[in-house]
Amino acid sequence: MDKLSRSRSRACLVCGIILPYNTFAAKGCPNDGLDDVETYTSPVFEGVMAMVAPTESWVARWQRIDAFTPGMYATRVQGSLSDEMIDSLRQRGIHYRPRNGSSLD
Repeated sequence: MDKLSRSRSRACLVCGIILPYNTFAAKGCPNDGLDDVETYTSPVFEGVMAMVAPTESWVARWQRIDAFTPGMYATRVQGSLSDEMIDSLRQRGIHYRPRNGSSLD
């Protein structure tokens, strides 16, 4: 699978949603509210899936994105978060599951 690198599109490291850089910068991530584009997103991601009906999609359940907003999602996102960032997410009630393929669960 080829990795996609697009200068204008980025994928959230936490949920995998793909949005233009400017949208992340202006509104943050629609799923987790993170707005630090450089820290919580990556321009390098693999695979793209469109999710229209999150609660009805078996693919959304399989990818663990069935609680997220409809949109385009990456199946893998290159990059990882530091332990401090993961702790910060945990304190906000956000469960971080790496989207770079390293998670075994």
